[in-house]
Amino acid sequence: MKPLPANVGNVVIRTDFSEQRIWDDIRALISRHTDEGLLTTVRIVDDPGYAGLTAERLLGLLPQDNDCVYLAVADARTSAPGLRLQDRTLLVVDAASRGTGPVGVFRTRLSDLPSVDANLSLANMEFGEFQEPVRDNAAHPDPRPGPAAGRPPVPWDGVDDRPVLTGLAPGDTVRRQVVSSPSGTYVLLNQDDGDVVIRRVRDGAVVWRTGTRLDEELTGLSSRLVLRESGDLVLFDPTGVRLWSSGTPGRGVRRAVLGDDGRLALLDAEGGEVWSSARPGPEPAALA
Repeated sequence: MKPLPANVGNVVIRTDFSEQRIWDDIRALISRHTDEGLLTTVRIVDDPGYAGLTAERLLGLLPQDNDCVYLAVADARTSAPGLRLQDRTLLVVDAASRGTGPVGVFRTRLSDLPSVDANLSLANMEFGEFQEPVRDNAAHPDPRPGPAAGRPPVPWDGVDDRPVLTGLAPGDTVRRQVVSSPSGTYVLLNQDDGDVVIRRVRDGAVVWRTGTRLDEELTGLSSRLVLRESGDLVLFDPTGVRLWSSGTPGRGVRRAVLGDDGRLALLDAEGGEVWSSARPGPEPAALA
């Protein structure tokens, strides 16, 4: 089998040839981004000789003198029917992981490819920051926020038995836990529909949300809200696609806490506020 092109930058390579119309739309979008200067390092490879190849096989076809940082693979999941073009995902493969052990991969939406390309090509971010390995909250020693003791149960079906946390340290992940404010007045929930919400416990009112939704086939699976080591708070769907972020990498965030004022805040090492969600509006007046 012929090797992949050498010294042409990063590659978007097609490995699934089942949906030509969908691929034509994908290729047109990538080409448009290239023409606009958003994907200046990317070359498209459309060759049936690479049909069905795995990430490992594709890496083995990279020439030794390649200047490729990543491969973006348009596979069967990329061309699955029924998805909007901007929501289709590519499998991104770490070119540096060839022959070094497990192959580094993550998935990204087509609409996010220019950002991924820029960050990886300019070394603003490392590949592992996109992979986001899951770490168990219970594995972190103090002073990471610990479980909340004696908090009131959350009065909504399906969540009253979730573990309760008082906050997040870098590397911590919220899947099916509840993050509580100090007095238990507010809680943050990573819902099964893909939306992350802050609720007022007294009446269940949603006072803030990310506004994200999982595709129908993923609803009910566990998405991940992660405080990354870089200080960015990021929500990933069950397949690893980024749905939302606080946009705070590199700003010294060391902790995420939910306050009794109903705001989720990202704090630096001195306790200074780097980012916060919107403050809840006034509660409705009680009926006479």
